[in-house]
Amino acid sequence: MSDQKNLPFPLDAAVSYFFPNGGITKNTLRAAIRKGELECEHIGNKYFVTASDIEKWREKLRKPVTRRYNRPAATGTADKEQIEVAKAALRHTAQLLISGSKGRQARKRDQ
Repeated sequence: MSDQKNLPFPLDAAVSYFFPNGGITKNTLRAAIRKGELECEHIGNKYFVTASDIEKWREKLRKPVTRRYNRPAATGTADKEQIEVAKAALRHTAQLLISGSKGRQARKRDQ
């Protein structure tokens, strides 16, 4: 069985054999080889991968499933406080901008 895992496939054959439902192309495998993510054999001017190479590559790329429902529920009080602080800061900034623009308008009239 281990001999079959080490049987080299050209990239186009590897795509057809290991990804029969699509989603992966020859260019995808080439990019993974270029990035160093996928091991390969370079024989002549062709690249070959084995079942073992593909398995290792897929394992590297596998991401754990994140479950949003495991997060604790927020109480909402901190959020309301932050909103009120942000509103106060916005009102203050708006007042400064309004008072500054009145001063500029008066200076323009004086010139």
